[in-house]
Amino acid sequence: GGREVYPVDLVLKFRPGSKPKVNFGTTFAQDVPPAARSEFEWAAKRLKGSKRDQAIASLKKAVELFPDYFDALELLGTEYVKSAQYDAALSVLQHAIDVNGRAPRSLYALGVTYLKLNRLPEAVETLEKSLKLDASNPNAQMMLGLALGNNRQFAEAEEAFRNALQIGGAGVAEAHFYLAGIYDKQQRYAEAARELEMYLKESKDISDPEKIRAMIAKLNAKAVK
Repeated sequence: GGREVYPVDLVLKFRPGSKPKVNFGTTFAQDVPPAARSEFEWAAKRLKGSKRDQAIASLKKAVELFPDYFDALELLGTEYVKSAQYDAALSVLQHAIDVNGRAPRSLYALGVTYLKLNRLPEAVETLEKSLKLDASNPNAQMMLGLALGNNRQFAEAEEAFRNALQIGGAGVAEAHFYLAGIYDKQQRYAEAARELEMYLKESKDISDPEKIRAMIAKLNAKAVK
């Protein structure tokens, strides 16, 4: 078959249980010009509401006023990833990392961007860097697993998915789905079926459970041949 381990729609998620906090220059100290800071703070307060487009425009303005404004670059880049604007995200997040190379959130978002652009070795390298700085992010572990799996590094991918499950949190049941894909590629059909059964049992967000049950039946049939 193809290269992918059960293709799914990747969504940029941060650590379960806490919403990403906007840092007004506190985690990475910079002498930000007041006009740029004003644009950033206005945007950060309005990204979740009906003024998202204006907020994005203000973030762009903040970066125009201060091209190395890390907080604005990170926030703009992650918003681009969330809206699937991966080419735009790439340049912004690469610049953010050039400014501050020890930013797990930026590295995670950049890793997801590389993954969506099918730049798998770069995705693996970047997500591993993110996890060295924040090993407790299960979503980064899952994205690393997908990058490794799609690069046919199955043993390493399995470890990443298991790490995500061990960390736990909302949404990690998807790791069972990805593990099933890994095992299917390796013709470990019974194990793949068991992972999908765990996915059905643990996930609260399955749009088509009958489709998953059909996949389980097909895998079990392969297992007894």
